[in-house]
Amino acid sequence: MYIRDLRNTKGHIAGLTAAQWHPCERHTALTGSEDGSLRIWDVRDFKTQKKVVKPKLARPGRVPVTAAEWGPDGRMVAAGLNDGSLQVWSVKAGGARCPTCCAWTRMRGVTTSRGSPSAPTTLVSRSMDSTMKVWDLRKFKQPVKVYSHLPNHYQQTNVAWSPDERLFFTGTSAEKGGRGGQLHFYSKESLDLVRVTGVSERCQGAVARQAQPAIRHVRRQEGGRHAHPVRPHPQRARRPRVRRPGAARPSP
Repeated sequence: MYIRDLRNTKGHIAGLTAAQWHPCERHTALTGSEDGSLRIWDVRDFKTQKKVVKPKLARPGRVPVTAAEWGPDGRMVAAGLNDGSLQVWSVKAGGARCPTCCAWTRMRGVTTSRGSPSAPTTLVSRSMDSTMKVWDLRKFKQPVKVYSHLPNHYQQTNVAWSPDERLFFTGTSAEKGGRGGQLHFYSKESLDLVRVTGVSERCQGAVARQAQPAIRHVRRQEGGRHAHPVRPHPQRARRPRVRRPGAARPSP
């Protein structure tokens, strides 16, 4: 019984696949695991979790959680599973027993589910089947938009939003005999492709990205390598000139 019912365990019994801080509560965190469960923690006391969330499965068994995400206000939790399903729970006042909405898709291995901070009903998912999909939680049966031909060979590949939320973007993996990894930027309003930025011919895939609002750059990471900044706009960044101490000032 201890192993069969994950609610009786004091923690995950397999490797972690996702972790995220609560957007409003500084001491609350969310984790997802290969044991097929999500858990909400109070980091001030790790002896036991605050809540255990068990996804709904089409068949009895255990399916790894591959992506987990808080809603913008922290009242909902979204998760992607290795069986291709997307599920959303309400975590208000003892909720999270059954998913409030669930989409059974044919996606292979959901790698991320990222909601829009200003539009709580919008969700963007990325998966290992070379697709990215935009969902409306009010009509969760079918995606609003499907983007195909986005190669993805890494489970870490995700989706991110620009600081002003006008764009969302993802990375692609290099194909055999083709180009290296790329970043694809899409308009939130029209859902159209806005820009494609090549990372490097040697890059096997851009897998992780984070927008930096202060300098308007994007942090991208190559598969198994370090992160590097990429500017999403065609204009080049202006660098201030640095004058060495004691050096003569340039003539006007």
